[in-house]
Amino acid sequence: MKHIAALVVFLALSACSRAPAPGEALRSACLDDEDAAPQAQIQSCTRYLAETRLSPAERAGALLQRAYLKEQAQQADAALADYNAAVAADPNDANAYIWRRAFYRNRGDYRRALADASMAIRLEPNSANNYSARASIYDEDLHDYQHAIEDLNKAVELSSAGYLFNDRCWVRAKARRALDLALADCERAVAAMPNNANVLDSRALAHFQLGDYQAAFADYDAAVRRQEGNGHSLYGRGVAQLRLGRSAEGQADIAQALKQDEGLAALYASYGVAP
Repeated sequence: MKHIAALVVFLALSACSRAPAPGEALRSACLDDEDAAPQAQIQSCTRYLAETRLSPAERAGALLQRAYLKEQAQQADAALADYNAAVAADPNDANAYIWRRAFYRNRGDYRRALADASMAIRLEPNSANNYSARASIYDEDLHDYQHAIEDLNKAVELSSAGYLFNDRCWVRAKARRALDLALADCERAVAAMPNNANVLDSRALAHFQLGDYQAAFADYDAAVRRQEGNGHSLYGRGVAQLRLGRSAEGQADIAQALKQDEGLAALYASYGVAP
């Protein structure tokens, strides 16, 4: 009985010693409480920032969290103020620039997004993800093929992740450049992620641009089967079927895809994929 009583006292004291400090409770409410209402979590972050002695890295982390929450709550100006404050709090933290880059890009401010992407690379030059992110801005927003490929080349030097080969394949195939290299990249990506619909879609485009419409159809078809409702792959499959002489099936695919997104026709025409 004495041993049991001693154990009870020990456990009680241990529980007391593990009780979170006030600052820790505020930190958790700010950073970890996914069930809280957004405004309540914003208020928790505000208290955490005001009432707790924080290192520059901790302050930047809390500011980034509050900025993200404000952005989700459609408080764009307040969110940007917090992103800027996070950069000021810890200017050597690449994450602050990465988060602000996404904010700028979502709002169409591509030049500022590019500047933040470049700063993230300067701070973390061995991050393949940082090069991939900047390549996406060059490719999708600034339509700068050469710089996009240069960044993807660097990303592939740093990492052999399949998604990087897919990205480089996609950029080349869209631009109808270096198509043999594009297909080789997609083969690497498919080998790494054989059931990924996006990777199959990219290889389909490479095949299409090379004039191999049967291989393009097979990959588009596989992508559609793996991701039903994928309008992009459905549209590509439709055009590939037209090129193969299957008029009724191709028109049906295209019509179904355009019901999902009528902008697909213009988008794919810019890639050279048109009925």
